[in-house]
Amino acid sequence: MLNLPEFRTEDAEIFELSREALDALPFGVVTLDRSGTILRYNLAEETLARRHSARSVGLNFFSDVAPCTNVRAFRGRFDAFAQSFESGSERFTFSFAFRWGYQDVSITMLRKAGFEEINILVRGWSTASLPGSDGERLTDAGAAAAFADTPKTLDAVGDMKILAPPRVCALDPLTAADPRLLCERVHPDDVAAVGLVITHAVRDRVPYAVEYRGSADSGQRIFQEHGTFGPRSAQAGQATIVDVTEQRQFAAAAWRAAHYDPLTGLPNEKLLLRRIEDAVREAAVDGRITAIILANIVNFRSVNDTFGHARGNELLRAVGLRLGECVRGGDTVARITGDSFVVLLTDVAAPQSVTNAATRMIAAAAQPFEIDGRSHYLTLRAGVSLAPYDGHDPQGLLIAAETAIYAAKTSGRELRFYTNQLAADAASSLELQNELREGLENRQFELAYQPLVVIESGRVVAVEALVRWNHPARGFISPLDFIPLADRSGLIVPLGEWVLRTACGQARAWADRGIDVRVCVNVSTVQFARPDFVDLVATVLADSNLPAERLELELTETIMVDGFGDMIEKLTRLKALGLRLAIDDFGTGYSSLSYLKYFPIDTLKIDRAFIKDIVADRFDHAIATTIFTLSQSLALECVVEGVETAEQLDALRAIGCRLVQGYYFSRPLPADKITARFFEPSSSSLRVGSLTAGRLP
Repeated sequence: MLNLPEFRTEDAEIFELSREALDALPFGVVTLDRSGTILRYNLAEETLARRHSARSVGLNFFSDVAPCTNVRAFRGRFDAFAQSFESGSERFTFSFAFRWGYQDVSITMLRKAGFEEINILVRGWSTASLPGSDGERLTDAGAAAAFADTPKTLDAVGDMKILAPPRVCALDPLTAADPRLLCERVHPDDVAAVGLVITHAVRDRVPYAVEYRGSADSGQRIFQEHGTFGPRSAQAGQATIVDVTEQRQFAAAAWRAAHYDPLTGLPNEKLLLRRIEDAVREAAVDGRITAIILANIVNFRSVNDTFGHARGNELLRAVGLRLGECVRGGDTVARITGDSFVVLLTDVAAPQSVTNAATRMIAAAAQPFEIDGRSHYLTLRAGVSLAPYDGHDPQGLLIAAETAIYAAKTSGRELRFYTNQLAADAASSLELQNELREGLENRQFELAYQPLVVIESGRVVAVEALVRWNHPARGFISPLDFIPLADRSGLIVPLGEWVLRTACGQARAWADRGIDVRVCVNVSTVQFARPDFVDLVATVLADSNLPAERLELELTETIMVDGFGDMIEKLTRLKALGLRLAIDDFGTGYSSLSYLKYFPIDTLKIDRAFIKDIVADRFDHAIATTIFTLSQSLALECVVEGVETAEQLDALRAIGCRLVQGYYFSRPLPADKITARFFEPSSSSLRVGSLTAGRLP
């Protein structure tokens, strides 16, 4: 017996389906505005449009319909339906006389609160050859006459379908359930079940209804059979057999489109949530564990940016297959969004089994993926939640897994399990993020400037702009706390633009006073990745009327490895503006030294990590010397950060360093204080011999 999912109008779900899922539906979906204008349609409707040269975006849905009574009634129902802005649906069957022919269709109108659009589901299309179908509009009488003899039946959910005429056959109560006779019309695997239904109907003299697959020579058709027997045992019965193959195919396709990811063929979030609910309920009976493993592909965007979305889609399919090889047959691998997969492990005995499974998945994903002759290497990061320890609600368990994977990302680990402390940290981070947004709106941020000093002369030739957050309740918040949060939340974009504009405005003010100093501004990877970044810099320079050579942008090493080709093009455009480019914290990232010859860079800044022990540690001394020598060989300026003692300064002077920066000279200061200390006529250059004159306590 068949156990196909029964088709139900998807109502609000239609509004949530992706374009791919809509195109997978076997029936037409047309989206109209409230005046009836076509906004878009799915592939099934497009196929119909090509066949009849009718549907197209911008036309009125009713424009190709003959002015018959049915159409006027449909338009009236549509207009009335469109007036409401609440969620709802209305289902009915109409007979249309189109310019190309006659159509009998099942219509479902869907409306969702908050949406200005109405979805029309069109099922059961059937074209009849009619007089006048060559372009001549049919009259009401012609339409009614053509429809009079068309065979129709209602399916289980009330849709009118155009079907072949139902087949009626007589039933002998003595042989109706005989397997040998049933095999003539019923699939062998369904004979026993159908025979049992008919046997009970004969015994109790009651009507029966049964659905089954047809016999082998039926071409895999599906039939509904409705039968009755007379009140006397010897009286013959009668069965009406209807082919419902199309309806069941619609049902299966619509159900699959709503519950499976069209790209990978894996269950989607909707089906996953149902399976989690079932698994948690069953596990509670015998005290077992249900595990949710949320897995993300690290930096997957670079694959799409470098090789295109087609290659990225191939990789996503391959990852889904490989994850499936790491779990048991009764477990579920689902794709929920983008590069995010969820693995549902059921009937787990102990948490260690979950750790083992997650470790297998991470290791499997690390193996190369061979696609079109090229090897691709991916890194998987995972977060885990467990029922019943972390909750019972499917959505809550997914949120817990998201919290765990976020913790894994921020800590640089591949795998984290959810804990209550992680939840508390996440809540605190979210609160700080909201306050960060408010801080931007309420101008709670300010800039401090730290000087870059020429060792031999003590002259300040540049200042680095550093953002500070003066929170009204918490006081000054460390950049180490809010800059990573701004990066993750995307707030670094408006914050970075404010820093750039403020720093350029201050540099312009210094230039107007005859102070010859350039300003250095840090740029995050998120900012640099934006397609409009170069245009933004050009606009800020123009708005502030600042000569480009007075601005230096400091980029992190990680930018080098993200989209090499695009980065080169962006750096070249920035250099064309006339500004300077520096690589900040050089030596701490993952870039190749060979990249330096391709980049239009002016400055390398040696990270403070190599300076802290430069006096006592020969390895740090050797690294600093190597980077300085490298910069000289490439004709790049070298700046050493984090200078805090006279001994460090002497060591740097000994290897030939020219420019230094650090607390030994000055902490970051507001613009007015940095001006008074270093740029006022009363101030003098730092006495570099001992540097005590410029050093802050």
